[in-house]
Amino acid sequence: MTANQENLEEMVQEAEGAQFVYRPISPNEAYGRTAFLNAQDQLNDLERYREALDKDPHDVKAREEICKTAFGRKEGHLDYSPEQMRIIAKETYKSGAEGMGRYVQNNEDKFFDMLDGKALQNLVMTLPMYKNGKKEHDDLVELINDVNSMGKILHESEVEKMRRGVEKLTKSKNVPDWAKKLIKYFSGDQRFVQEVYVKSYFSKKAVLGNALTKDREPDRDKLKGLIKDSLKVAYDKGADEKDEGKRNDIWEDCIRPYYLEMAKYAFGFEKKAFEDDNEELRERNEREEKRSGLGMAA
Repeated sequence: MTANQENLEEMVQEAEGAQFVYRPISPNEAYGRTAFLNAQDQLNDLERYREALDKDPHDVKAREEICKTAFGRKEGHLDYSPEQMRIIAKETYKSGAEGMGRYVQNNEDKFFDMLDGKALQNLVMTLPMYKNGKKEHDDLVELINDVNSMGKILHESEVEKMRRGVEKLTKSKNVPDWAKKLIKYFSGDQRFVQEVYVKSYFSKKAVLGNALTKDREPDRDKLKGLIKDSLKVAYDKGADEKDEGKRNDIWEDCIRPYYLEMAKYAFGFEKKAFEDDNEELRERNEREEKRSGLGMAA
C-alpha cells in the first residue's frame, strides 16, 4: 500500500464521522492547559444546556447550542423532537463526562496540585465521603455526613425531622438530666425544637471546621488525604466486583463524580492563570514595541 493510498483511507475514515463534530478530550493525553480549558468549557456548556432541556425541551437556546456542539449546525435542532433532543443532549454530555473523568483520573496528581485548600474543602463537603474502617477517617466522615444532613433539614425547614433529632439528645451522656427533661416536656413546641436544633447544628459545624483547618486555613494535607482515602474505598469496591456492569456503575456513581468536580474547580484556576499569562504577554509585547519605536534594545 502506497503512502497516498494510506492517506486516502484515513481521509475516507475521517469523512465517515465528519457530521459528528463533538469530540471529548482524549483520556490518555498528558495534561495540557489549552486542551483542558477548551474541553471543560464545552463540557460545562453541555451540562448547562442538558439541564435546561430537562426542564424545558422547547428551550430554543439550549437546543441550538447542543446541536452546534454535537453536529456543528445550530439550525439542526429543527429536525429533532423534544425527546430526541433530550437523548442527543444526554449522550453528548455522557461522552464528554466519561472522557473528562478518565482524563483527570490519568492526571490525578496534576489536578490535586492545582486545587487550593478551599477547593478541597468544598469537595469534601459536597462529594460523598466513604468510610474505610480507620477511626480518625471514619469519625470525620460521620461528622461531615451529620453536618450536611442537618444543614439540609434546616434549609428545607423539616420540623418533624428536627424534632426527631432533638429527641435523640435525650440519649446522649453529654446532655444533663435537667435538659433531657426539658426536651421531653417541650418536644411539641416548634420554637423550642428549632432553637435547640439550630444550636446543635452550628456547634457540630464549628467542631468540623476546626477539624478541617490548620492555622485558621483549610488543612490542605488532611483534606487531600480524606479525598484520596475515600476514593481508594470506591476503587477497592470496584476491584472486588466481578460483574462488569456493576463495576462500571461504581465508576460512574462513586468515582467519576470526584474527578468531574475536580475538573470544574481546576477550570477556574487554570482559566485565571491563562488570562494572567496572556495579559503579561500583551504588556511585554507593548513594552517591546515602544522600545523598538524609540530605537532601544528589547
